[in-house]
Amino acid sequence: MAKKDYNAINFKNKDIDKFTGKFGQGDPISKKNQIREMRGDNYADMPDGSRSSHLMASKGKEVFPTIFPNKEGSRDYKDWTDKPNTNEAYAEAKKRGEVVKFATEKRAEKMAMGAWKKGEARKEAMQNYKEYKKNKK
Repeated sequence: MAKKDYNAINFKNKDIDKFTGKFGQGDPISKKNQIREMRGDNYADMPDGSRSSHLMASKGKEVFPTIFPNKEGSRDYKDWTDKPNTNEAYAEAKKRGEVVKFATEKRAEKMAMGAWKKGEARKEAMQNYKEYKKNKK
């Protein structure tokens, strides 16, 4: 019996082929991971003693950072630009490609408050979000 060359089979899967090119280059990543990976391991040692890599804000259905590194790898706060004004921060984030869009304003607000974080930091951020929502009413 002759051996069959399985690599020579012209395989087509219409269910997979319909997604070709739909997501652009590479695999799609979650919005949480998109935010997490935005700065990698880069963070700033803030004047109050804390560390931050993003300090996120939301505007409508979009989320963006409000602090920006100027020197790659520097953890010195002086080497970061802090833009507490939402419009200025949004413009800078847009320029750097760091604006993340969500389906709803509520989801965007929750992400800006820290839903993208992991572990204890996420727990603390979500407690702060609940307090914020309670006091907003």
